[in-house]
Amino acid sequence: MMGIGFGSLMPTVMDNVTRQVPRVQVVSAMAVVTSMLFLGQFLSPIILDGIGVLVGNETIRFTYLLLSCSLLFVSIGFFIHAVSRKKQYVSMKQ
Repeated sequence: MMGIGFGSLMPTVMDNVTRQVPRVQVVSAMAVVTSMLFLGQFLSPIILDGIGVLVGNETIRFTYLLLSCSLLFVSIGFFIHAVSRKKQYVSMKQ
């Protein structure tokens, strides 16, 4: 699952980066994005373990539950944002 997800995410992110920055800055932008992705990958277990220590539950089950709930809340937030933008677009069009 991780391989499929990361293999799908990286080309999409890099494609969006190349579309958003001027042509002269593409290489620098891709370097920054790659560095931030791998910094997040490095810090993720440290932060998750820190949260587990603060809460007093360092089990892997807690970590997966925390990540699942976080992903669910973020997904709901994106869904609500997309629906509200679509309603604004439809109302502006009329």
